[in-house]
Amino acid sequence: MAENITTLLEKPDAENVQGSDYLYLVQGSGSKRDRKIKLEALFASDPAHTLVVDEQDDFKKRYLAPAFFRGSDSGNFDIFFSASDITRDGAKVRVIGAFIGIEKVTTNKLANDAVTNAKIAMHAVSNGSLADKSVSTEKIIDGNVTTAKIADDAVTPEKIDETGDYTVKSMTVKTSLDAVVLKGNVSTDNIYPKTVGQNIIVNGGFTIAMDVSAKSVATEKISCSKLSMKDNGMAYAPALPYFVDTAYYYDGDLSRYCAGAPSGGRVTFVNATGSNQTYHFNGGANGKSGYFTLKDGHAVDLLVFEAQSSTQVSLVPIGIDFSTVD
Repeated sequence: MAENITTLLEKPDAENVQGSDYLYLVQGSGSKRDRKIKLEALFASDPAHTLVVDEQDDFKKRYLAPAFFRGSDSGNFDIFFSASDITRDGAKVRVIGAFIGIEKVTTNKLANDAVTNAKIAMHAVSNGSLADKSVSTEKIIDGNVTTAKIADDAVTPEKIDETGDYTVKSMTVKTSLDAVVLKGNVSTDNIYPKTVGQNIIVNGGFTIAMDVSAKSVATEKISCSKLSMKDNGMAYAPALPYFVDTAYYYDGDLSRYCAGAPSGGRVTFVNATGSNQTYHFNGGANGKSGYFTLKDGHAVDLLVFEAQSSTQVSLVPIGIDFSTVD
């Protein structure tokens, strides 16, 4: 078909088009309307609508120019596209990137098993990629987090909110437990003072349901500070320690038997040697020493008048007559 100003040329379809190929162009009208242009020049004339796909395209250096709808982050689109110009091989080209809008991905929009560990690339999700409060206890399904999935040292006392309330079924304290208010019943097999030899001080009420060992209560801890002989129907019965002599220790020296007792303490002394015994003691209230005979199987109350040393005290027998020596 001859070239003229009213008809188009009949040509076969082009294949394997390259940027250096020419394109037949109808431009304007009249005798000079038929023109030619290289594909490279055509794309370069309007780069804003050109997308270059190199590494991902089966045919290198081909050009694609589909129409992308460009939404905005502030719109109602889950995914929006944004075009930007880059320089590649010295030429300026336009590329289009896809972005997910803020708060556009929710659990309601994700199919079951759509996100799994196998589908998440290594380090794709990190602390820096998670928004504040994006992971909370309300958003974690029951059973999703188990002890087997928690790394060693992932949960430490420093990472637990100090102001929260926690229910603990059992608790073991290996060192010390400070500033803790315990409510309800607290049971323990043993109570020891922090410093060996020191007393255990209990403020407020203290109830003992079981028996109390003789060694657990010292005479200095027993007192009746409000004892009054004028109390109507007085019925005080303070516990008194007692000592049973079965072998006539210390040659009858009561001051040594009662060694270590505090001043003001009282001890009931029992003779269980099998025979009458004579006991002697250091000076009492009158500053003199004395002695008395205590029948077998009988007892006497002793008042510790003064604790003189760790091995010696002065005594006053109560309720018996005794002879003094010069």
